Amino acid sequence: MLDLKSPWVKRAGLIIAIIPFFLIYRRIDIHHMVFDILPRVAWWTIPLVFAGTLLSMIIQGTRWWLLLRAFTNEIPFLRALSYHFMSIYYATVIPTSAGQEVLRTLFVLKKAGAAVGWGAAWICKITALILSLIFSVYGLCSLAKGSLPHGLLLGISGFTILIILIGALSFSKGLTAPARRIASSILPAKILATIENIREGVYQYRNKRKAMLETLVLTLLIQFILIFNASVIIMGITGKLYFLECLAFMPIIEIASMSVPITPNGMGIREGLIALMFSHIGLTPDQLGIYIIIALSANVLRLVGALPILFNARKTGQTLKDAGGQKKV
Repeated sequence: MLDLKSPWVKRAGLIIAIIPFFLIYRRIDIHHMVFDILPRVAWWTIPLVFAGTLLSMIIQGTRWWLLLRAFTNEIPFLRALSYHFMSIYYATVIPTSAGQEVLRTLFVLKKAGAAVGWGAAWICKITALILSLIFSVYGLCSLAKGSLPHGLLLGISGFTILIILIGALSFSKGLTAPARRIASSILPAKILATIENIREGVYQYRNKRKAMLETLVLTLLIQFILIFNASVIIMGITGKLYFLECLAFMPIIEIASMSVPITPNGMGIREGLIALMFSHIGLTPDQLGIYIIIALSANVLRLVGALPILFNARKTGQTLKDAGGQKKV
């Protein structure tokens, strides 16, 4: 099993994250990009992208809280939202978005329970995968077949079959029983216990139809904002709307970049795949450079998660100070 804590893995992840940026920017005329293309970018591009990114983060936290609320009322909405933003902040340097789900779950483990906590994390992940594929398949079918990269439809079909299989296994104890028996003889007890908690938690959500419906609706909004942000940046740069192309490619790019647990938050892998998309739709490397700069600048919103961290640290420090004062008296 890949040890994500290994310094060799971290170095490899850093190299993999840097290589696409090097290959992209070595093809760019920096002077032309900065002095010719950048000044022509529409003024509304960055505000809209920032607003969309922040809204997406809030909706993600709300979706997670609604899943937790289906089983417990001990976690208020604002507290859940603060946990969510804290996990986004910490997950900036953790490989893949899975780090975000793990951190959020650990924050609420005592109050929500292991089964509900891990189950909610898996539901968020599996619904995002399913709807991402639906968006991509619809977008690809809307584009002219002759314009699609060779083998892309075959790859999407493989992803679709895999996600459907994972979804079916997630909600059926009967289908997972043989795999569980095999896993119990191979995996360490700690990992097996976590998988068992996820399995039990997801199974419990079968009867929570309201929570599942809310999750699907909010996930739909999150995926739409992802596509909206990409199309807004491209339109701000080029003046042309490439909505169908973003609909076809951006969800599958997110799936691929988040499926490789090596680079921080999929960085580098995502940009490399976006470069392929730009090449396919005929945009220039200089336009790609501006796109990447604007898209990465939205990551500054992850720093919002530092606010609840600082608030909790200050509150803890004040509590310890008060306790120390009372002890002296």
